[in-house]
Amino acid sequence: MMEDNPESDHQVLNTKSRKLKVMTGIMSKISVEPTVFLTVFTSMMYQLTSQNVYLEKACRVNIGFNSSTCDALTTRNRSGYSRIEEIEVQKLVSKMLGLRTVLQSFVPFCLMLFVGSWTDRHNRRKPLILTPIIGEIFCCVLLILNIIFFYELPLIFTTLGDSLPLALLGGWPCFFVGTYTLVGAQCDPTSRTTRMAILSVLQMTGFSLGMGLAGLIHASFGFIGFFSFCICILITSFLLGMFLVKEKTTTPHKEKDTACSETFSIFTILWNH
Repeated sequence: MMEDNPESDHQVLNTKSRKLKVMTGIMSKISVEPTVFLTVFTSMMYQLTSQNVYLEKACRVNIGFNSSTCDALTTRNRSGYSRIEEIEVQKLVSKMLGLRTVLQSFVPFCLMLFVGSWTDRHNRRKPLILTPIIGEIFCCVLLILNIIFFYELPLIFTTLGDSLPLALLGGWPCFFVGTYTLVGAQCDPTSRTTRMAILSVLQMTGFSLGMGLAGLIHASFGFIGFFSFCICILITSFLLGMFLVKEKTTTPHKEKDTACSETFSIFTILWNH
């Protein structure tokens, strides 16, 4: 018979205990990383696929080409459309994509002039991270409505629905400012660079996977199924951000109330808990 070795059993328990402590330490440090990955991944997917919606709307609704021509444009079957028809559709789609880019860039830039001051005074970054996710959820919902009422709503409504909710709730400028300033404020100098690097890697991974999987998921589920899938991931990202992201609330600096300083007091109502 083999005799029990107390020292060996003790070493096994110590090894398991050390592994458990390491895993617990890693899990305790996870905060904004899952939210960044899921949000970037989903945003890239739906923004790429929404361009197909623009193409379909421009061809079938605004310009009014027949179904065979639009189907050929969608599948890039050059025998089914002329060069003039392709240029006409591309011009309209490019114009709408340009409008979307302007709205999603200029409006958040203006908002950051006020919201940035608010976050500095209150030391709150969580609203900057979560409110753009709400904007993206609204964008996906409006894209679904544009698919359901495909022929009733022209392309301009698709463009505004795909850009304004996200732009008015901060967009990517607010989201990335919030994530990087949160990590910078919470990490000690010895781990700050590592955490920033992890965020960058997750961001680029989300970009790549979103670009690679968008077409596959769209082909499998169609427009409505695809955007519904995006909504589910964004809601998951939002909930992870709500529960995993922790921040220390400090007493705001006392200053004279002005119209600008109170413009975004809604943040206090929504997030000060």
